[in-house]
Amino acid sequence: MSDAKRIEQETVILWNEAEADATVYTASPLVKARLLKAGLKPEREKGSGAWFRVPRKAVRLRVGRATVYIAGGQKQKA
Repeated sequence: MSDAKRIEQETVILWNEAEADATVYTASPLVKARLLKAGLKPEREKGSGAWFRVPRKAVRLRVGRATVYIAGGQKQKA
């Protein structure tokens, strides 16, 4: 696969402080397959892109040994 096509396979996570859910947009077949395997169903699909809704509290990052819950609601673990 060419680099131009791979660079277009982006994943974006959006949320605001007013809603309990975040929106995950992905054009990556790998990320889409992982979300489907986790039991999520896309709210919308267009071309290779798909939009999923997930609880904001489920959004987290692993930074070294630390887990950062970037939307809040969870204790951070070292």
